[in-house]
Amino acid sequence: MKKISLLFVVSDTENSKNFLNIIFRLLDYETYSVSVLSLGDEYLPKNENVQIKDFSNSYLDSGFLKGFFKCIKDKKTSYIPILIKEKLTKTISKEDRINFVDLEGKYRACVSVDLNCGEFVADRVTSRLKIQRFPYGKVETPYLEDFEAFKKFNYFVVLDDAVKEPFAHAYEIPEEKIKLIPNIIDIPELKKSADETQIKREAKYVFTSLCRLASLSQIDFIIDTAKELIKRDFRDFVWHVVSGRSDIHPTKIKIEKEHLNRHIRFYEKQQNPYPFIKACDIYCQVSDIEAEAITLNQAILLSKKCLAVESEEVHTKGVLLSKKDPAEFAEKIIDMCQNWDNFPLITLDTGEEEFIKAYTTLFEKPKKKEENEEETIASDQQTVQ
Repeated sequence: MKKISLLFVVSDTENSKNFLNIIFRLLDYETYSVSVLSLGDEYLPKNENVQIKDFSNSYLDSGFLKGFFKCIKDKKTSYIPILIKEKLTKTISKEDRINFVDLEGKYRACVSVDLNCGEFVADRVTSRLKIQRFPYGKVETPYLEDFEAFKKFNYFVVLDDAVKEPFAHAYEIPEEKIKLIPNIIDIPELKKSADETQIKREAKYVFTSLCRLASLSQIDFIIDTAKELIKRDFRDFVWHVVSGRSDIHPTKIKIEKEHLNRHIRFYEKQQNPYPFIKACDIYCQVSDIEAEAITLNQAILLSKKCLAVESEEVHTKGVLLSKKDPAEFAEKIIDMCQNWDNFPLITLDTGEEEFIKAYTTLFEKPKKKEENEEETIASDQQTVQ
């Protein structure tokens, strides 16, 4: 049985880890032979089926004489000065080392996971299909080097439909080459992160809000809602507010003046906010600028009941909504707490099946007639040992 060979090239490993962990977990390794090459920080895939490509096949590691004659044979004489420098100084930059990579083998499909890998994949990887991910929410001024590299790619993947047209226009790419495949949540990793820390329960009712992108006015909304709860003699609660801001000192002073220290707990720049979601009874989405309300979906996947401010970003069916009015928000919190069984948990489609099908459909697309149709798929496949 033959496997279809795939290569993923990544540079920005910190921001791409979530995507790689998910796709490596969902791929069928009876069908695919999968490798990953990191041009940036070291990336160690959690899946043992994924082969890690490194720079061990470079000209440099062949030894000086072998590397020298390999440069001559492969007509890469421009590498020789760097080869001599490495021989004399025993040091070489990672950038130069990347330039020496002799990536062996052909691949059925190669994915450039972030834009920093585009030129490398375009010029250095032998692959029948080349796919460039565009993992950003907006299109900045295009770079000239990307124009040349992008000509060698078959498909481009964007995460948001709103990016598709601007991306096509900025880089002069036919829209049929641009595929929309939104990110999904890595559920096993989410649950693992939520279990890392135990949050002490300090009241009968616990609420949590993640406000990583929130303005101070939105944090003020939580303060005003807490005051409305107390006004209605609903006092046995603690509200965990995880903020990504560093300028909330005035807000803390306001909490003290309003005598709300007992009820509102602020946590700044938490690397792992998910234990706070796990610890709550109701997740309160007060931010109206969180893209696709991701935190709301994370709370649902952690089996939490949710209350959200009405927003264009909240599309999840069944979520209880409130106008952005502290009094109404407080009333709905009380209603949920006092009539708990009237508000069942929401089930959410994980999106995993659709996500992996979208990518594997790209990987297995046939070549176009003008692209050397006489090559067979078998030539780009690896034989299972």
